[in-house]
Order: sequence, then C-alpha cells, then structure tokens
Amino acid sequence: MSASDVKRRVCVVTSNRSDWSKLRPVAVLLKNNPGIELNVIAVGSHLLEEFGRTIDEVAADFPGVVRTPTTVAGDQVSAMVDSVGFGIIKISNALSHLKPAACVIHGDRFEALAAAIAANLSNIVVMHIEGGELSGTVDGYLRHAVTKLSHIHFACSEDATHRILSMGENAANVFLTGCPSYQRLFSVNDSTWEQSLIDKHISGIKKRQFILAIMHPCVTDEEQSIRDFECLMQALFTVKMKTVFVYPNVDPGNKKMIQILHKYQKINNDWPGWLLIQKHIPPDIFAVLMHGAAIMLGNSSAGIRETCVYGTPTLNLGNRQTGRLQPSNVTTLQHPVLQDVLSWIKSKLGHRFDPSSEFGSDKSPELIAEIITNVDLKECRNKSFHEYQYLIPQFSRQDIRSSEEEPMPEPPKVLGIITARGGSKGIPGKNIIDLAGKPLIEYTLEAALSSKLLDRCIISTDSEEIAQIANRAGCEVPFLRPGHLAQDDSGHMECIRHAIGTLAERENYHADYVMILQPTSPFRTSDDIDNAISLVSRTSCDAVVGVCRSSVPLMKTFRIDENTCTLTPYARSMPAPNYLRRQDSHPTFCENGAIFLQRTSSIIRPGKLRNGSLFSDDVRGYVMPTERSLDIDEPYDLECARALVVHRRNSA
Repeated sequence: MSASDVKRRVCVVTSNRSDWSKLRPVAVLLKNNPGIELNVIAVGSHLLEEFGRTIDEVAADFPGVVRTPTTVAGDQVSAMVDSVGFGIIKISNALSHLKPAACVIHGDRFEALAAAIAANLSNIVVMHIEGGELSGTVDGYLRHAVTKLSHIHFACSEDATHRILSMGENAANVFLTGCPSYQRLFSVNDSTWEQSLIDKHISGIKKRQFILAIMHPCVTDEEQSIRDFECLMQALFTVKMKTVFVYPNVDPGNKKMIQILHKYQKINNDWPGWLLIQKHIPPDIFAVLMHGAAIMLGNSSAGIRETCVYGTPTLNLGNRQTGRLQPSNVTTLQHPVLQDVLSWIKSKLGHRFDPSSEFGSDKSPELIAEIITNVDLKECRNKSFHEYQYLIPQFSRQDIRSSEEEPMPEPPKVLGIITARGGSKGIPGKNIIDLAGKPLIEYTLEAALSSKLLDRCIISTDSEEIAQIANRAGCEVPFLRPGHLAQDDSGHMECIRHAIGTLAERENYHADYVMILQPTSPFRTSDDIDNAISLVSRTSCDAVVGVCRSSVPLMKTFRIDENTCTLTPYARSMPAPNYLRRQDSHPTFCENGAIFLQRTSSIIRPGKLRNGSLFSDDVRGYVMPTERSLDIDEPYDLECARALVVHRRNSA
C-alpha cells in the first residue's frame, strides 16, 4: 500500500450542543472525504439527560460515536476541576484506542482543555477552532491555554488571528477561516420560518413576536451571575411576552439558576401561557429562532457572534462575554438592573439592525476541512515559540457600561447642521447635482429629518437655490452663510462655529452636541445618525466619527519621495509587508465623512480639539459598511454612487 492510499485518521471531540453546531459541518465534510478516517468522541453534557441528551443528535450523523462520560456531578467549582481531571483520563483512553493523527476541538470549554491536554501529551496534532478570541470569566483563560496546547489554529476574525500570533504561534499554522457555524446561519432567510415547520418543535410562537432568552452561569463570580439571572427573570416575568427560554449549560451555578426559574413559576401561575422552556434546541432550529425573534436576552456567545447575521437586537447581561468583539446589534449591561432592561426591551421591540457577518462565511467549513485534509502534520508537530516582533495596537469596539454605577442617561440635545455651500471645484454645483432623479443634498435632508434623536436640524448655506430645496424638504434655514465662509479655502469648523453662535445670539439656543452632516454622503441613514447619538448617550464621550473598514491595511501603505520615488513604510512599527499575510493583518479604519458628532463646548473652544481637527481626547468610532460610506468628492465617486443606486433598485 502506498503512502497516498493511507487514510488520515482524524478525531473530533465535542462536549455540548453549542460546540457541536460548529464542529458538525466540518465533521460531515471529513466523513464524506475518502482520504479521511473520522471518529467522533462525545463528552460532557452531550451524555446528560437533564441537558436534552444531545448525544442522540450526534449519533444521528455518526452512529459509531464514542460515548465518553467526563462530567463529575455537582454544582460547585470543584466539580468542574474534577471533571477536567476525569476528562483527561477518559479522553486519553479513547484516543489511545482510536490512534488518530489529529484531534479537532473547539472553543473555550473545560472539556476542550481536557481534550487538548490528552491529545497533546499523546503526540497527537491538536487543531483548534475559534482560538484567539476574548471572553469573560474562566472561559477566556481556558481558550488561550488551549491555543498554546494546539498545533493548528482556525481563527474566526482578524483580531483573533492577531492574538494567536502574539502568543508566539507559527503564522504558517494560523488560518483565518471564519466560524463554521456561519454556513448554517446564512442558510436561514425570511422563508425558512415556514419551511422549518417551527410549530413541530415549539408551538405557539409567531415570527418577530417572541423573546429568545438563554443565560449561563459565570463561574468566576457566581454571586453576581445569580443576581444577573434574577434580573433577567424579573424582566421576563414583568413583560410576560411570549418567550422561548433555553436551559443554562452544565457549568457550576446552573442548578441555582434553575431554582430561581422555578421560584418565579410558582408565584406566577400564568407562566404556561407565555413561557416556553426548552432543555435543548437543535442547532438548525435555534438559527431559525434567532432569525425570527423580536429580541434576544442573556449572555450566550450566540447573542454576540450569531444574531448579528440577522440584525436581531440583543441584550448581553453580565461579564461572561467581556472582551468579545461586539457587533452593532448588541448592547451590554455589565451590572443590569430591572429598569434598564425593561427600557431596552421597550426601545428595541420592532427594531432591526443591518445584518453583518463579523465572524465567518458560508465557505468556512470547506476551508477548515481542506486544511485538515492537506496540512503537513509532521511540520507542525514540533512547536517552537515564534517571536512576533511588532504588536499592532488593539481597538476597543465595545460599548459597555455599568448600570449599577451609572443610571441610564437622558439623550443629549443634538443639533444637526447640514453644511452645503453653492460652489465646488471638483464637481460644479456638487451639492445639488442630480443623483437618480433628485438633488444630491436631498438624500442627507431625508436622513436627517427622519432622525428620532436630533433635537433640530438646520442647513448652513450661502446659496438661495440650496436654501429653497431645504425649505421644501422641511429643513430649517435660519440664515444664509456669509460669503467669506463659503470660499474654497474657508475652514469647515469656522462655518460650524458661525452656525452655533448665530443660533445662540438670535434664539438663545444651545445644544450639547453638534452633528455635522455633509451632503456628499448620500447613503448615510437616519439609523446611522441615531446610533451615533446613542453611542454618545451611553458613553458620554466627546465625539463620534463615522468610519469604515479600510481596504488597504496600514502595514501596506507607504510614503513616496516625489524626486526619487523611494517608498517608506507609513507605519514603521508594523510587521514587514512581505512577511505578514493580508488575512493576518489587524483591521484598520478610516473616516468616511458621513458622521461627525462633536461636543459643542469642544467646538466653540478650539483649544480642546487636537490640531484644530474634529478629534478630541475621547473620540469613538461608529463603524459603517462600505456601501453606506461612499463620499462623493470627484466625478468618479459620483458615477459610483449612480451605479450603486441603480444596483439597489434592481435588487429591491
């Protein structure tokens, strides 16, 4: 038998319903690969009756699954410690019998740690999915420990890739593949609700008319975790809206949570009419529920990583997910109180966010399976520490507050100022040039006037024609801008200060913040305006600037000498571009011109701004997708905008 005829033995270790949803797509592909001999080991809560006995789902695809009990009974942290030790012994025995060349594990569970230790010490190549991410409590430590025990890494985001590299892992063995569960998520659409025959699994719920709730223990602060769960129960039993509630996982503290649930059931006899309790929901049905829910509450990683695909408003409670990259549909209350939770529910019912795919694509399982099949196991088995000389500064893209320390603030008074002078060099008459049948400025007028959080909106212009267009749209034109502030070299901030000063002098009007809206960003929406204001309201920052992801990493930008054409790296502290792959580079963001929200006091006192710009000491970025970030400056930009409008109409 030739070497090419020998099948590669691979073992997948799965511990619970959540990680199986990520491992299953990869396992199915490996099972159908003639070059792979696959075995599946099921451990942990898969084998427990009280958690839905999800081993049956694993066995449906893999009848020969190796059932390996590893959970030591108990609701104390010591039971988790015992389970790790017991798990190492049991998984080691299973691996010794199966003799795989590679072992595939997922995530940050203590069962994954046991599997990584057992496989690594058995000279088996460990392949880890979803390393490098940040998560709260003990899960974060376990995830990084598993990374150091692993040989091959399948990262789900560029941030995660960077962290894996910063831990000294070989870049040749780190792959940015995305999360394999995204294949399942992308398969769900508006028609899937009927296709899935949801009533056969959970009867009595209607699309966009129910809450999805799932909350797990936080083992590093059990007392706070229980208080957070009690707050969730108070909110659900106050609202009494149709709710699908999923049991907490097997971590210490779950029994106390279930006891609190039973307490509320006993004192609220009407609960069977609205509360639908599920020990386990199959992954495919859970995806449909995330898509169909009005809102999602709790602290599950699915709320952080998966609801963003559908734009489902999600409230993350407590510290369990601290540090994770948060999409725009997620709000976090680290120390929730009832009134804040109820206010959030009221504000988000009927709302939907723009979908995003922060963590993967529908091709992720194929990428992972291909790498598992073809990677050189001998090359990666002997690990060494790889110095990552330059660490790229990390961005904080979270918006977290403590409701215990800070009451929910009143929205600030925000003045919207649309700046539109009559002249333009690049495109003559640019602000009123035709874009798909209406003046360019009309797009910004519509977005501003549809905002729910702007206190008022005015236009600053020197042009009678622009003023008439604004008046017809319903926008205030309290003055015409003086000619000396409407020249090619006129400072933008001087125009803003003139508008603020004129309103203060004539009307005694004073706003907390000013939102500068340029007509050259026609695809900015009223939601973008309101989301930026909400960010200020939650953080009390000095400024919010609209940004979009740059298509060119900072490490691949250069200065060029006009005389010699010599290239000099723009950021000398970045890794050399020849040695760091694009997919491994840290994401960078650039201003898009669509949103500039600044504290008024910073504008009227220029010394508070850095270098006379719109930036102050505490500036936050509001991330917008590329298609809403188009800034029309040159004729080419205008043609792109026209093409995009046509595309949108044809796609509608």
